[in-house]
Amino acid sequence: MKRKEIRKAIDKLGPWYQRYDMDGLWTTDNMLTGEHVWPEIRSLMDDDLQGARILDIGANAAYYSTQLALEGADVIAVEPATLYHKQARWTIHYFEQKHKTKLPIQLIKKTASELDYEGLGWFDYILAISVIYFIGRGKGKEGKYSEEALAEQKRVVSEICNQTDKVIVRTRNKVLYSSVAYYNSVFLENEFYMLKRIQAKRPTMLYGRLIKDGDYGKEE
Repeated sequence: MKRKEIRKAIDKLGPWYQRYDMDGLWTTDNMLTGEHVWPEIRSLMDDDLQGARILDIGANAAYYSTQLALEGADVIAVEPATLYHKQARWTIHYFEQKHKTKLPIQLIKKTASELDYEGLGWFDYILAISVIYFIGRGKGKEGKYSEEALAEQKRVVSEICNQTDKVIVRTRNKVLYSSVAYYNSVFLENEFYMLKRIQAKRPTMLYGRLIKDGDYGKEE
């Protein structure tokens, strides 16, 4: 693939949120997501992902989905926004051309609330990077979520918890800092607990797994 073609696609499909390198051409200067944070997300997963089923909700330009697929994972990438959905299609195409292989990615244009989680089946990992915050984003009085929005968030989290025992949520964005305790409480209600991983100059990662053997509420 020629750099001129890549440059044209990046410009045509912008603005980009996920930052990554396409043959020396960066999609954006944004350092909050994409290639910059991928090592931290990857570190939360098993070394061998061959054959793993992974659901990437709010996949954006599908950078994480493509990296997982390149390691042999079977990925379902979900992105409802039209612009990001188009970027995801191009990203998948770019990496398929670069690596001369067909990637095992199914791209779905739906919101987290619209997914049929039970119908999708069981996943080894579910990435819900910033999705929960955006569910029912229309807030009620005094900047608080409406009761309907809170109920919908809890419903979606419950659906997610029913289809995996490993959920990854990233809360690097400043707007999400105040939501960390809320995320914890939602996942706790669904028998999850969060392991907070904080490293210098790295995003804060929250990683949940299903509670077993009476270790509810414990943290490492």
